[in-house]
Amino acid sequence: MRQWRGYRWTGSALAQDAGPTSFKTSSHGVTLNSVALRLQPDSGNGTRTALLTLTVRNGGSAAVRDVTVVVYIDGDTMAQAGDCPAVAEDWFRVNQCTAGTLAPGASKTFTLRYTIPAYMAAELTVPTVTPAGYVFLNLGDQHAAQADLPRATT
Repeated sequence: MRQWRGYRWTGSALAQDAGPTSFKTSSHGVTLNSVALRLQPDSGNGTRTALLTLTVRNGGSAAVRDVTVVVYIDGDTMAQAGDCPAVAEDWFRVNQCTAGTLAPGASKTFTLRYTIPAYMAAELTVPTVTPAGYVFLNLGDQHAAQADLPRATT
């Protein structure tokens, strides 16, 4: 696995200003157990609601701290109420879902709700070359796993 870090000149030295600050560690048995995207019926006002449900699970034998799931979804979506705060970042909306410490055998499920333009609904249901977004499982500042957003079901 590669790690990307950013550095900038401070006037006297290079200082890291982006990317992980530690080296890759084991996933400790934590997995992104399921990711499902489901379109709700047409609202009739030119938008559709998409529900994203994802579950992270600790299949290991020890508690794992600082577990987060970060969702990058196409910028045309509008975040509504859900389990994870949203911020804009470039062309994507980013949701950060904090699971905190997961005990052995424990899991945490998050449900996110998005409003999308009606024209985009069809794009979410068919396979495309470029996915509508990505999901990252992070342990601390390390990416432990990554997945494309799946096709949406209705």
